[in-house]
Amino acid sequence: MVLSEEEHQLNKKHLDLCNKLNLDASTITISWDNFRSINKNFVLEGDALHWLGCSVFVASKGIEGLMPTSMAKGNCVNLISLLRHSNLSFAQFFCNINKWAEMAHLPEEFHNKIAHLKDTFGVSYSTFKEYHIIFSKIFLEPSPKELEQSKQHRSRKQ
Repeated sequence: MVLSEEEHQLNKKHLDLCNKLNLDASTITISWDNFRSINKNFVLEGDALHWLGCSVFVASKGIEGLMPTSMAKGNCVNLISLLRHSNLSFAQFFCNINKWAEMAHLPEEFHNKIAHLKDTFGVSYSTFKEYHIIFSKIFLEPSPKELEQSKQHRSRKQ
């Protein structure tokens, strides 16, 4: 398979993202194949890394219909890490993943899970926004010295 220069750069970004998330080879292949398919059939506006993140998210969840076998039901990818490495905010993620789900014709169950995730995030965000002044008074940020001691203690435990 010969890749164009642009596709080669996208594949490099994809592999870099997957390596940062420590994904298995099967998930990497599935997410890349899904990304190529969607990218071939639709215009993906914005940063390609955002769309690669959506592809990785869907592949890591083991959505039936996209995976060759339905034995594995997910890869336990940390959403925060995925968003951080994909340079995606929560708002961008929810916007893009909903578009991705429509383009990929994902099952209604997936749409429901995304809606539930969005609602859960909304509740957490609203709670924090309302009480962040109280939180900052109750939960004090540790001093650099305390952080260093904590790191040393953890390394001795292992």
